[in-house]
Amino acid sequence: MAKPNDEYYPLEAISSWLMNLLYAGLVLTVVGAISTIFEMRLLNDMAAGNFETEAAMMEAADDNDQRELALTVLNMLWYAATGVLSLIWIYRSAHNARVRASRMAYTPAACVWWYFIPFATFWKPYGAMKEIWSETAAQAGESMDPHRALLGAWWFCWIVMNLVYNVSFRMALRADDIPSLLQSDNYMLFGSFMDIGATLLFVTMVRKLSELQGRRQEGPAPEARAMPGANW
Repeated sequence: MAKPNDEYYPLEAISSWLMNLLYAGLVLTVVGAISTIFEMRLLNDMAAGNFETEAAMMEAADDNDQRELALTVLNMLWYAATGVLSLIWIYRSAHNARVRASRMAYTPAACVWWYFIPFATFWKPYGAMKEIWSETAAQAGESMDPHRALLGAWWFCWIVMNLVYNVSFRMALRADDIPSLLQSDNYMLFGSFMDIGATLLFVTMVRKLSELQGRRQEGPAPEARAMPGANW
């Protein structure tokens, strides 16, 4: 059921669920990085001819493929669950910020669907999140300055992670020899490190923004401030 426009969404429960999922994602990312290292070792052994028989090599390759497939399925399920919960959290955070704001440039719906618009997804979601934080911090009587570096670092890691993963995936599809597969794995490994950084930063954001909005809800309403037109 939709809430009235002036009703506050408590974030404690959804933030707790989201952070637990993010921590689970960290475990998956670390396991995936280790699996990638094992695959790289396998590819190097294949290139060096370290297998006694072709049957032994094929068995090792089959074990690697099954492990990678299992991790892919787990990651797909995790991304689906975490993606939906993250967008709900962003929507509710934006809604809460608007309750006491005279006007905001991004509607709660826009804060969500800008993630799905090609090209604009590189900067619009960051602008939306920055506005949520800025408005919430002001309503809680805090400065936005201490949070700018956190937001910037998170968005940098998020963009680089997605670009690197995309490059790795495309290289793997076109790979027709061991050096090409190794190059794809190198990109995948780098993407995993950026993934870990982005996830840790987002966990910090979820915790801090939820705390800010909780304090803002308890305090008096701030003076209304003029805001730019809405980015629907």
